Amino acid sequence: MRTTPEPRPVASFRPIVALVAAMGLVACSGADAPPEGWAAPQPSPDTAGGCPDLRGLYAFQSGEGSRFGWRQTPMLGAWRIQPQALEILSNDREQLKARWVFTPAQVDAQAVALRERDRRAFDLWKRLLQPEAQAEAIATEGEARYWDRMAMQGPVPFRARALRGVENFLCEDGWLVLLQHADAGGGEPPVPLRVAVARDASGGLVARLDEVRDSAIPLWAGDGVQSIPLGEKTYRAWARWPVHPPIPAWVPDWAALGGLDTRFVLPVADVVAQPAIGLLDAAGRPNPFAVPERASGLPAAPWQQLGARIGALADAQRSIATITLESGRLRVEGRTGSNADAHALLAAIAALPGAGDAELREARMDGDGVAFVIGVGIARPSP
Repeated sequence: MRTTPEPRPVASFRPIVALVAAMGLVACSGADAPPEGWAAPQPSPDTAGGCPDLRGLYAFQSGEGSRFGWRQTPMLGAWRIQPQALEILSNDREQLKARWVFTPAQVDAQAVALRERDRRAFDLWKRLLQPEAQAEAIATEGEARYWDRMAMQGPVPFRARALRGVENFLCEDGWLVLLQHADAGGGEPPVPLRVAVARDASGGLVARLDEVRDSAIPLWAGDGVQSIPLGEKTYRAWARWPVHPPIPAWVPDWAALGGLDTRFVLPVADVVAQPAIGLLDAAGRPNPFAVPERASGLPAAPWQQLGARIGALADAQRSIATITLESGRLRVEGRTGSNADAHALLAAIAALPGAGDAELREARMDGDGVAFVIGVGIARPSP
């Protein structure tokens, strides 16, 4: 009897079809040139080492059509108030010096907020800004160090940044390439990012972001093989920042900020240097909430000191992601290995010097651990 051969399973061809289709993939996804209508980039080796001369004042907000902003680059510092502009002071192949600039209105608003939140810290900040104290400090330690120290005590008109050649950036083909590794999440290795910056024809900055990812073809053959790796693939995006007009220099308006309350200011002879607090956590890693040593003798605000001690409690089983000040209390967010450890951390925080009442506001399962939110009161020193 003549039999009809059984049809071959279609699924067995799918990996081959997918693989053939993948051969048409290009190595770089995204446009190789900026979007249409943008001012053309002008990469040029104007400084030592083939780096473009990027000196100027540029808007913090990226221009229309941009696919990323400064927060996706390694140049942004850690503060809550968004700056108005980026000023690049100098750059060559060895170093790039820049600063984020705040408007006078922003600085005044931050000062008023500090006064309402911590009057003692506010008055210490005002004392440092007195013309005599300011002139003496700048003459002794230099202007850059003075403003760095001021930024740790209260609002400042700008925050300085310095990037080192090779470690933080390279110069290639007339572009300055910022180097960064972004967190890929899920325990995966960091994702390498390259942000190449140059001037454009309008005098602003233009940048392209190249993100390298591992690519693969998913399979549905049912043979246990989930994908075929294709190696690394580069994804490209563009951004631009227009030139920003000059920002007026900030001059303290003491009439608006209020008079100095001498009860909260120590005589110079009685001031004791601020020791470092919590430089490392329990696992020996750098504590991002640490308070460094301050030879000036002006202590950190009580909430900063408490935050440094809380950050030092992190270890291999517990991580602390954020510590923020909300309505006179600290909000601590992070993750522990178990619910029991979240309560143990709560007890450890409550026992810290400078801590008031503490409460576990939230504890929920997160993968194989527990995500938590802890609220902590701040014990105020007597005036």
